[in-house]
Formats: sequence, C-alpha cells, structure tokens
Amino acid sequence: MDQQTEETLAALQAQLAVQQMALRALVRSHPDPTAVLAAWRESRADAVAASYALPPGARHSRWVAELMEAFAEHWTAELVDHAVASTPGGGTPA
Repeated sequence: MDQQTEETLAALQAQLAVQQMALRALVRSHPDPTAVLAAWRESRADAVAASYALPPGARHSRWVAELMEAFAEHWTAELVDHAVASTPGGGTPA
C-alpha cells in the first residue's frame, strides 16, 4: 500500500471514529431513545428503498453494500440496547 492510500485510509478511519462518538453523544442526550430507534429504523428502510430506485450503474458495489449493512446492524443493536436501558423497568421498546 502506498503512502497516499495509507493516509487516505487513516483519515477515513479517524473520520468514522469521530462520527461514531458524535452519534453516541446525540443518542445519549436525546430525551426519548425509543423515538431515536424508530427514526433510525425508518431511515434504514428509506435507504433500502432509495437504493432500489437507482440505476444499476449508480449502485454501490456488493462489498460496500455488505459493509454498510454490517455497520447499520451494529448501530441498530446499539440503539436497541440504549432504548431498552432507558425504558422504565428495562422493558422492550415499541
């Protein structure tokens, strides 16, 4: 891997880490974690629907799509955990 590629990869990793910290801070400070989870699920559904509307040449590669899905599943699990922990009695959020 050349130096420019390594620097680009490092910059993307740093950007991702900062975005994850920002999202966690927003989620932790939101007064209704269940609403955040619902909005997240709606956004994911919208993203899936939008990806099918794109012409085949404009779609992400299968590999990128799989990575996006893995990251999205990770965030969903984290939001569910936060919503459940914030629900009185630790019940299952709506």
